[in-house]
Amino acid sequence: EEEHYVLTILEMLNFDEVSFFNNLINHLSYYGLPVAAPRLTADGMTSTIFCGKPTLLVPLIDGAHVHRPDINECRAIGKALGELHDASASYDLTRANPYSLKWMRTSIGDLEDQLNADDTHLLRSAADALESLQGIGLPEGVIHGDLFRDNVLFHEGELSALLDFYHACADYLMQDVAITINDWCSNEDGTISEDLKTALLDAYASERQPSRVELDALPTLLQTAAARFLLTRLQSGGLKDPAEFKRILAYHST
Repeated sequence: EEEHYVLTILEMLNFDEVSFFNNLINHLSYYGLPVAAPRLTADGMTSTIFCGKPTLLVPLIDGAHVHRPDINECRAIGKALGELHDASASYDLTRANPYSLKWMRTSIGDLEDQLNADDTHLLRSAADALESLQGIGLPEGVIHGDLFRDNVLFHEGELSALLDFYHACADYLMQDVAITINDWCSNEDGTISEDLKTALLDAYASERQPSRVELDALPTLLQTAAARFLLTRLQSGGLKDPAEFKRILAYHST
């Protein structure tokens, strides 16, 4: 049977970082998650060098992105995220969170001349909310960090692939859930569908049951997740429209 592969050249990562991500993907593959694990080179490495850049070969997985998720698709992504957190708990490498509280406060300061007073207030409030979660015992682990619809494939009604682990890092596990809810369960006006959110959370809990502390913190984490992506979109210089996350952040801040 013919197999197809994708050759990926990583422009923004060094070889130490690539090792963390590739080993994580292989770890998740070992535990049965639908990920595109890099093929090993002849000498057993997960990447090689092309034009001085880390380069890897991954299998091409059939599927397409979901544009307007339904209940079943939200259940599928919730279940997969629970499985991911279960599996990553036994992964013994870690990577510092590039989107820490310090990063958030620094980014707000750097972008202040681009922000109106309302946006600045919303973002500072989100940073304060994130600070309020420190020390309350929220479970941490390696999270995906970017499990948006464009990083997931479905094929013939089934979830076929989780993609793009290059934002994976150590963070609150429920921050990963919040990031996912904000993308998969949002309406075009920035509100969140409670039906889709409930479906996602119930399916997540079928694989990993969140604690009461985590569930109580979820409204705050939805706010901080929206702030994170508003900031990164503002920092991208217009590559992605920040308006979507302005709406979501405003919704979570009321």
